Amino acid sequence: MEKKAQNYFLYDGVLSAVMVALTSSMISLFALSMGASNIEIGMLSSIPMIFWTMAQIPGAILSERIGKEKAMAGTSALLSRLMWIPIILLPVFGDNIGILVVLVTLSTFIGALGGPSWASFSSHLIPVGIRGRFFSRKNRIAILCSVIAMISAGIYLDMNPQAISFSLVFLIGIVIGLIATFLFFMRIPYQDTQKKQSSSIVDDVKLLFMNKNFRTFLIIFFIMRFGVELASSYFVVDMVKNMNATYIWITVTTAVSAVTSALIQKKWGRISDWFGQRIIIITCTFGISIIALGWVFASSPVHVLVINIMSGISWAGFELAFFNYLLEVSPPDKRAKFAAIVWTIMGIAAITAPIIGGLILEKTANITILGLYNFKFLFLLSFIIRLLAAILFLRYLKEIINYREKTSFKYVIRYITHIRLPGIHMEHILPIDKYIKRKKRKYKFKNPA
Repeated sequence: MEKKAQNYFLYDGVLSAVMVALTSSMISLFALSMGASNIEIGMLSSIPMIFWTMAQIPGAILSERIGKEKAMAGTSALLSRLMWIPIILLPVFGDNIGILVVLVTLSTFIGALGGPSWASFSSHLIPVGIRGRFFSRKNRIAILCSVIAMISAGIYLDMNPQAISFSLVFLIGIVIGLIATFLFFMRIPYQDTQKKQSSSIVDDVKLLFMNKNFRTFLIIFFIMRFGVELASSYFVVDMVKNMNATYIWITVTTAVSAVTSALIQKKWGRISDWFGQRIIIITCTFGISIIALGWVFASSPVHVLVINIMSGISWAGFELAFFNYLLEVSPPDKRAKFAAIVWTIMGIAAITAPIIGGLILEKTANITILGLYNFKFLFLLSFIIRLLAAILFLRYLKEIINYREKTSFKYVIRYITHIRLPGIHMEHILPIDKYIKRKKRKYKFKNPA
């Protein structure tokens, strides 16, 4: 029964990802087809993110007070998806960008309220010993299906660029999302926890900062996320303005990153389960730093292809290990609130860093610093901040589950990339699969939740 529930949880995740690919990922293009200005496009991006951030802690408080994690997560997802129905009617009743911003913001806010409940629910449903492999498999399938959905939608919209064509794409996405909600509610047997006595958010923040591992993780994660968000919004702008990249090139480079991420997920999942999250977080944060440095020297879309291969590898591992580490480091009875606090920190970085990045670009528009024009200088700053976070992770991040096997960065890099490193030979890497099968009988992983 548990295995069946996990399979339906995977199906729900894949279908939900496809819905996002057919709705939220297309919303800026939809707004442009309705005649939105640059300012309105910016509002469509920033305002929902602000409300997404604001929803995290209230969502965690509701989860704790109601005590029904599955019901909370499922209801939130259902209502969020239903908010897309009036969006598909906008081209019929008039192109009103203001209403579009309001509807997207409401959908985002309602969906975010269930995020902490979903995180806590998933930690109970998926035991710690298989989380790496399970979520890597889910991510791998979700990415491939999302890429196929986006390419198919892109071809259709290229042939039919009218705003009403987006409504059809959104409608298909809504139907897929509702199927996911049905599977979540009706096919995943799960006994929700009972209503718990809620503590104040102030007490929980105090508890958070008393937890040294969580405190360290949170502070360094904010530094890392700020460095990422400082420049990531402007990579595509640099491609278009300074590399003369066409939309085809942008699509290809994005697809390369997504496909690479999907193909590498399985290996990251195995490393996660058997060697822990720390080694992955540190390795991938160094990789994410190199991505920003690559953009400093990139001068053509061909260079971006290579960078995005690195991006797909690094982000696949980081996102998997980040979520698993969050589940491991947070107390089981406070998992929803701890997840909400982390996502709030992520939201703050996502709101503030692009604004600061834009101001830097504006102030350095007509000058060069260290021989770099404004975009390249911004990417260099991003590299420095990301590298600082990687060094801090290396120095201060601790593994939570101590009975896992130990390994080195060289072995991880060799296993993931097949790049030969000094002192590492093929025979050191090939036995990993056999080693894992042998060790399964030695260690019996138990869900600490």
